[in-house]
Formats: sequence, structure tokens, C-alpha cells
Amino acid sequence: MKPIYLVRLAVKSKEKDAEFRRWYNEVHLPDLLKVPGVVKDARFDLVEGDVASLAIYEFPSVDRMMEGKNSKELADAKADTQARWGPYLDPNGERYWCDVLDVYECRRDGLLDSATAFVAYSSKDDRAVGKYLKEELIPGLRPLGLETAALFSVIHRDPETLPDRILILQFRAEKISALLPDLKARISEARSRGPFERLVAAYYDFVVSFTRNPPG
Repeated sequence: MKPIYLVRLAVKSKEKDAEFRRWYNEVHLPDLLKVPGVVKDARFDLVEGDVASLAIYEFPSVDRMMEGKNSKELADAKADTQARWGPYLDPNGERYWCDVLDVYECRRDGLLDSATAFVAYSSKDDRAVGKYLKEELIPGLRPLGLETAALFSVIHRDPETLPDRILILQFRAEKISALLPDLKARISEARSRGPFERLVAAYYDFVVSFTRNPPG
């Protein structure tokens, strides 16, 4: 599993939403492959939760990710986003730079193009959370077709008030809607019974991805 840069964004205007998604898919994601170190990027559309668009950018190492974070290419892409969409962007956007902390389920070395649950949490007891994830949450999700369960530690976050752990859950299903009743029940149980100070979840369908060739 690779380090990731994870972005959740939305526009405030429903009239601009389709145009924003089209630009993200056709212009922004391909442009982000120019950022040093990015080997793959993908976007997901919200099915249930809060922020409408989830984008994930994979890097081969933390050093390469930090190189990308500080690169001119990323600065240019951010400037282009602000120039085109600044007045329309929801101010509640989120950005996380993450390293792999643990992997509970993995079909390949990297994230999948599939139905995805985003879970962000904070806790003062990583050991208790790890035990809960390994012994209760993850086993309970496997019957739903769980194919990826990767826990990330947040190195940098914007804004700083965001949670400091990200759990990415990916499933065999093409659409996440069929899984929602059982999946939400498991996450709700984790929120009430698990050793979390704060836990938020959102559920997404895969839209599009691009891979750098050659990688790196």
C-alpha cells in the first residue's frame, strides 16, 4: 500500500456541480499526474455523507509525496483550481497527506477502482483502535465483499482541525448503495462502541482514474 494525498471538495452551486465534476475528471486529474511522484490518481462521487467529491493521489514513498507536496506543479494546479472555481468552492474542503499505518485487507499494492468508504477518526489510544479494527470492525465487513482496508496516519492536514487517522475501505461491489444498510450499521456500531473520540464517514462510488506510465 502506498502513501496518499487525499482531497475532499465540493462546489456550493448546484448549477456548477456537473461542470465542476467534468473539469475534475477531464482536466484536473490528468494535470495532477504531472506532480512529481504521483503514480495514480482517482476520483469518487458521493453516494451518502457530507463532501461531494473524493480524490486520491498515490505516491511510491513519503519522500516522493513530500516532494510532490512542495512542487511547482502542485502549486500551479492549486492556482488553476482557485482561478476557475474559487468563488464556487465549498469552504469545507479537506486535504490530507497520509502515510500507511496498517493494512488489514489488500488485493494489490495500491487502492482499487471500486466502491469506497472514507472513514476519518481521532483517538488517544491507537493500540485499542487497532485491536477493535482487527477483531471487530474488519471481520464484520468481510462478508460485504471487503477487498481493501488500509489505515493511514495523517502527516499534514488542511484545516488542522481535521481528524488524524484515515481508514479507506473498498468493496467488490460496483456500486456502494447495495451495501449501505449493513455498512452504515457497522460504522455506527464502531462510532458508539469503539475507542474513538471522533469518527466521520462518507460513502462513494468510483468515477475515473489515471495512471502515470512509466510510474514515478
